[in-house]
Amino acid sequence: LCGLLGMPPGDMDREVLSVVVIHDNGRRLGLVVDRLQERQEIVIKPLGEYLGNIDGISGATILGDGSVILILDPHEIYLMATSKGTAQ
Repeated sequence: LCGLLGMPPGDMDREVLSVVVIHDNGRRLGLVVDRLQERQEIVIKPLGEYLGNIDGISGATILGDGSVILILDPHEIYLMATSKGTAQ
């Protein structure tokens, strides 16, 4: 996932990796992630003209503690992974 989003790689030297599996059009893709958060009900807000379109990001939300997080777009992540030939 870091590679798709142009971020520095996380710690891959762990014994156990967390993988999120997404489904798109009957196909599956596993994304290695640094950590998983608890499930929450959120409202997704568009990023607006200031940030524009960021590949793989569908919007943002504000958590109960006031922190802002970006929301991934699973369909776009899948398309990014398969178009770059990185899907396994």
